[in-house]
Amino acid sequence: MRGTNRNAGRAIVAATVTLFGAAVFATGCGAEDASYYCDGAGCYECDGYGCATVKPPAAAACTGNLSCPAGTVCTEAGCLKTCSDSASCDRGTVCKASVCVAPTPDGTVPPTKECTNAVDCGKGKTCTEKKCVACGNGAAACPCTDSAQCATGEQCTAGACAAIPPGPECTKPADCGAGKTCAASKCEACGGANGPCRCATQTDCSGADVCIAGACTPPASVCKYSSECGPGSICTDGRCLAGCDETHACGADATCVKGACEPKPTAGCTSNASCPTSAPRCVSGACVPACTDDATCGAGNYCNQGACVLDTRPKPNCTSQAQCNANQACVTGYCKYRCVNADECRTIDARIGYCAADGVCRTLAEATPECTKASDCTGGKTCVGNVCK
Repeated sequence: MRGTNRNAGRAIVAATVTLFGAAVFATGCGAEDASYYCDGAGCYECDGYGCATVKPPAAAACTGNLSCPAGTVCTEAGCLKTCSDSASCDRGTVCKASVCVAPTPDGTVPPTKECTNAVDCGKGKTCTEKKCVACGNGAAACPCTDSAQCATGEQCTAGACAAIPPGPECTKPADCGAGKTCAASKCEACGGANGPCRCATQTDCSGADVCIAGACTPPASVCKYSSECGPGSICTDGRCLAGCDETHACGADATCVKGACEPKPTAGCTSNASCPTSAPRCVSGACVPACTDDATCGAGNYCNQGACVLDTRPKPNCTSQAQCNANQACVTGYCKYRCVNADECRTIDARIGYCAADGVCRTLAEATPECTKASDCTGGKTCVGNVCK
C-alpha cells in the first residue's frame, strides 16, 4: 500500500502544471525533492508524498496608501505588495497587474483605493472617487475636518480649507519699534516730520518724549508749573490752557473742565491713513495739516513734529540773567526771585510767598506740588495747577 501511495504522489507532482501560460514540472520521489507552484486556483507546495495549499499572507486593512507600509498599495483587500514579477511576491501570491495577489480562477485583482477620505491624501489634496486629486492653490477649496489637513497659512473653516485672515500687525506702540506707532492695528511712521507718535501711557513714547493728551511731545513743549504758562493760563497735564471759572468763560472751541479750558474733541481718526490730504496727520484723534515750521500753522498753533497742533507750550521769558530784574535769576527759562526762606518771598509778593526746594519763590501749589503730570494722579484724576482733580 505504501508503494502505491508513493507512486500516486509521483504521478501528481510529475504532472505538467500551467501557471498563467508557464509550465512548471515537479519531479522527485521524496521530501528532499519538494517543489512549489501556483495555478489558477491557488499555490501549492509538493513533495514526493503529496501537495499542500500555501495560503497568502494576511493583508492589513487600510483606508488609503498613506496607511500602508512602504512597498505596498491599498486595495479593497487591504495593503498588497507591489511587484514586477511573481518571483518578488510572497509565497501564496502571484504578480498580477503589478500587485501580489492570491490566484483566482478568473484572474481578477482587487481594485486599488488610493484614498477613502481627505486625510489619506495629505495637505493640498483631497479624495475623489478613491483617488487623491489636487485642491486649493486656484483649484477647488480642499475639504477638511481639522486645520491639520490644510496647507500652511490656511485653516479649516466650515468644512473647507481657507486662508487664515491676517491678524493685526500690532496692538500697542511697543510692537512697532522706534520711529513708529500702532495706529488702527498697523505700524505707522511717527515723529520727526511724520507727526507726533500716539500714546496712552508714558511707556508708549521713546526717548525723552512725554505722553501729553495722547501725543508723544518733546519735554521743551511741556509745562510743569502754571507760572511757566503766562498770565491767565494754567498748566493742565503738561499743557498751558486758558484758566476758567464763573467769571472767565472758555471760547466756542473749548469747554471748562476742572478750571481749565479743554479743547473740544473733533471728528475722530485712528491713523494718518484715515485722514484727508488737506489734513493728513492724525494727532490726539483729530486730523490736522502737515507743516515744516510754526509759521505754516497760523495763529494759536505750532508745528509739532510735522503736524499743526494747538499751541499749549510753556512761554519761557529768559535765556540769560541779563533778561531778568536785578533781584531775579533766569531759572530753566523763567525769571524767578531767589530765596532762602519764605519771609523773603512774602515781602516780594504774597502770592508767591513760599520758598521752594529749587530756591525760588513760588505759590504754595508749586512749592509743594501734589503732582506735576497726569501720571502722578490716580482714580481718573488729572494734574491741574499741580493739584490732582
